Amino acid sequence: MLLQELKKAFSNKMFQVVLLVSTVIPFMNTYVRWKVTQNDIAMGIKMQMEEWVSLSVFSGWIGSEFYTSGYSLFFFIFPLLVCAGYGWSFRRELDTGYTNQIVSRAGKKKYYFSKYFSIFITGGIIFTMPVLINLLVGMTFENLALPDPATQYFWGDYLSFLGGLFFSHPMLFCFLYLLVDFIFCGALACVCMSLSFFIRNKVSVIVIPFLALLFWHEISNRYLIDNDTIYTPSLLRMVHPTGSEYIILGSAYLTAIVVILAITLGITIYKMKYSDIL
Repeated sequence: MLLQELKKAFSNKMFQVVLLVSTVIPFMNTYVRWKVTQNDIAMGIKMQMEEWVSLSVFSGWIGSEFYTSGYSLFFFIFPLLVCAGYGWSFRRELDTGYTNQIVSRAGKKKYYFSKYFSIFITGGIIFTMPVLINLLVGMTFENLALPDPATQYFWGDYLSFLGGLFFSHPMLFCFLYLLVDFIFCGALACVCMSLSFFIRNKVSVIVIPFLALLFWHEISNRYLIDNDTIYTPSLLRMVHPTGSEYIILGSAYLTAIVVILAITLGITIYKMKYSDIL
């Protein structure tokens, strides 16, 4: 049943369009990095040895910078992309009566869990695949110099989530952080499924998670962050591996993920057991 749902999701035109858009946006970052690299290489011997470190992929990757338009756009609208990919599908199937048909054949348990995990997987893919592609493409024209905390070219912090790995094993850091981001974005997409039990409008189901994250981001900036604060409670910032001016608490990020998963999965299980399909 899960494989059937995933096949249906991956062949869905909306998912394909959203995945394409989310993949193209980070190339705005790639182009800027490529131009900078070409200019710096043209300088050749004129560059100081330590300046070559600035050409490290771990300095310009969209997950470790916060100055390009590609970074700004992608990390602002990613909640919409994650939810718009396939998060709306459960609401649509409720509206069309498909849910009643499939439940009568396969049962509630198989259908609900298959739908939940297919939405989870597609949500994670929509975020992590473009960021991973951005990293891999950068490796074709940038070096793999280890991040040096003594220079001004790297924004990682030892106190931040997985920060030590960024400086000692940056490749492992990238993949582990993207794994956590995959789980977060998958959980975020599943919020759409939970909302579909209570809200009949597909657009609202997609937009509400984005507005909630944006609202919490503004609350965090206005009321929860002082001038002396080095930590941020904003989930929009936590998703970005290193390019934040604040330190990311791993305990806060992981707790948020667990809470979202517990709530969405809890609602799904409750509705599966105690409610009729409408």
